[in-house]
Amino acid sequence: MVALAVGGVSGPARAVPRLETAAAAYQDRLDSSLQKMVDAVVGPGRAVVTTNAELDLDQVETVSTTYSRDPSVGALAERLSSRVSAGGGNTFQSTGVDRTNALNSIRETRRTAPGAVKRLTIAVAVDAAASTNIDLTQLRKLVSVAAGTDAARGDTVVVSAMPFHTAEATDVAAAAPDRRGLWLGVASGVLVLLLLLAGWRRRARQVRDAAARERLLEARAALEAQRPLVADAVTVTRASTERPVVERQRAVGQLVAASPDQAAAVLRGWTGSAG
Repeated sequence: MVALAVGGVSGPARAVPRLETAAAAYQDRLDSSLQKMVDAVVGPGRAVVTTNAELDLDQVETVSTTYSRDPSVGALAERLSSRVSAGGGNTFQSTGVDRTNALNSIRETRRTAPGAVKRLTIAVAVDAAASTNIDLTQLRKLVSVAAGTDAARGDTVVVSAMPFHTAEATDVAAAAPDRRGLWLGVASGVLVLLLLLAGWRRRARQVRDAAARERLLEARAALEAQRPLVADAVTVTRASTERPVVERQRAVGQLVAASPDQAAAVLRGWTGSAG
């Protein structure tokens, strides 16, 4: 199979939405990973890593077609031509063949994903006090390999040692004990308030219990005071029910003593007997 022709067509570049967010996320990940690596070598807070990634946010579509012919397949059409010419005692003859062969075609479409790195720039600033025992050249090579830089693409990595401004850090460190003391005072105050609240609740519970006991004792005393009155009322009620019977018996006795016949008649009237 013989390849006859190869052609390529590049489609127009078109922007893909929301790729700016993807570019920012890529740069954040690169910053974080490089910063962790440099901190492990130099020490936390002794170096600062800054990256700038320029990404290709265009999506490109490429279409190519490849034509090929199988020699075992004959021509679709063939035309032979012959021409004879004479001049100067000489005769010339030319023959030509014009064939139309059967060709196979392969069409291929390729889409390049957006987000490829076009250029990468990395800057690393190391504290001069921490750089005395560090080979900055080796650190630059380490950063280059970790970031995957490409010199042919124009990537740049710069590592420099310079004194860091630590006045603000010193002020913060000096103010830290005062801040800790403030927090300790606030915590102590909260603890005292909690203890006072617990004591107040315990005292309130004791007062409520004492008041309940006092009311119970008063109720018992009232009952004890009412007990003689109830007994007297029962005695008076019993006496009031027994007095008529006694008086009646006394009256009957006097009547029998004075007039037996009349007493017998009264008794018959009470009992309902005839005689």
